[in-house]
Amino acid sequence: MAETRQQASFATGIWESVFSFHFFQQFRANIAAAGLPPRKTLIGFALAWLIFFLILFGIPAPAGLPQVGKATLAVMAWACTIWVFEALPAGVYCALIDIGNLANCRIRISGRIDGYVKVGNPLEGNPFVHCPTFDWEISGAELLKAGALRKDLGGTELFLAVERVTDRALPRDIGGTLEIEPVNGPHGFRPVYFYGRQTDDAKAWTSAMFIKFS
Repeated sequence: MAETRQQASFATGIWESVFSFHFFQQFRANIAAAGLPPRKTLIGFALAWLIFFLILFGIPAPAGLPQVGKATLAVMAWACTIWVFEALPAGVYCALIDIGNLANCRIRISGRIDGYVKVGNPLEGNPFVHCPTFDWEISGAELLKAGALRKDLGGTELFLAVERVTDRALPRDIGGTLEIEPVNGPHGFRPVYFYGRQTDDAKAWTSAMFIKFS
């Protein structure tokens, strides 16, 4: 009886932790950090999955439409709803984990990458030919030493990244100096531009500055 109470207490603690105010506050903060409106995003995400399961399991298939076609229709309706509400950042997934004893930890990230199925059953998936599965394991000591680690997965700029972040607000302005080798290009000057990339792979470029060395 005591063991049953302990199990129930443990399950209740997990439930309260997951559905606590702090959890949803962090969830909304992550959506806002991706540049999306939290209210609209959450409504659209929930609505997309509701429509998906309603078409797939709740509505009888029209005459002449096979189950594969019905599944395709459900996926299309889900994708259109996600697109209209901008409910999912394309190609970006982020997770924040608070680890107290990082130096003695090992971090393992594994998963599977599927593509969109244009012909056939979309529920079966379409493995990503460059890297259908990945399994990456690092140590906390490695992360402490490097500050950030990255593993390229192939394809078009697809990668995994693990980095240490701070609770403090990050600077919006960056300053510094750099040296440019005094060599003109074939047209008598040297074009120089600055390129910046965020962790979520958002990019920005400046216009080229044409420097002529004499």
